Order: sequence, then C-alpha cells, then structure tokens
Amino acid sequence: MIDILSGEGAEWTPLEITDEYRAELLSEFTCEELAELNIYGSSMRANAMRAEENDRVKRSCLMSLRDSLTHAELDGDEFTASRLRMTIAAAEMLEVAADIVDIIRLTSPSNECD
Repeated sequence: MIDILSGEGAEWTPLEITDEYRAELLSEFTCEELAELNIYGSSMRANAMRAEENDRVKRSCLMSLRDSLTHAELDGDEFTASRLRMTIAAAEMLEVAADIVDIIRLTSPSNECD
C-alpha cells in the first residue's frame, strides 16, 4: 500500500492505495505529463526528456562562459582565456551529443515512456 494525500489544503488526509491502482492512474498520463511530474522510466526516451529539461540551463551557462571569455580577452588574461576556450569547446561538443540523442529518440521505433 502507498500513502498519498487527498483533500484540499490543510484538510489533506492520508489515503492508502494499491500499487496496481497507482500504476493504472499513471498509465493515463502522457509521457510529457509524466516528465512534468518528474516521473521517469529508465529508457532512452526518459533520458532524452531529462536532457531537454536542462537545455535552457546549458544555453545560459554557455552564454555566461562566452561572456567570461570576452572579459578575459579584454583584460589580457591569456591563461584564463585559454581555459575558457577549452571549456566552451567541451560544452559545444556536449550540445552536439545532445542533438545526436534527440535524433536517436525521434527515430526510435518505441513510443513508450519506459
């Protein structure tokens, strides 16, 4: 049995449900809805969905790295600039790898979440 809460606000009370009922309830959700609820399987699709969630953060970090590189170059700090160039190159390679995962996900014959 699994305890969940039912009711509204402070009036929530524990409610016991079976594993079967929980599985049946979750089977009614789409893959996107499950991802929104942070419920994932262990499949490649679920891994790709996790990667998509972090996409915005990755882009923001890459922009920050590029800004830092510009400042290091303007300051004449070649050591820091060189280190930042290597970090940016690695981040860009990770973006390419994420694109490859997306292509695999889109061409995968399975449409299941798990």
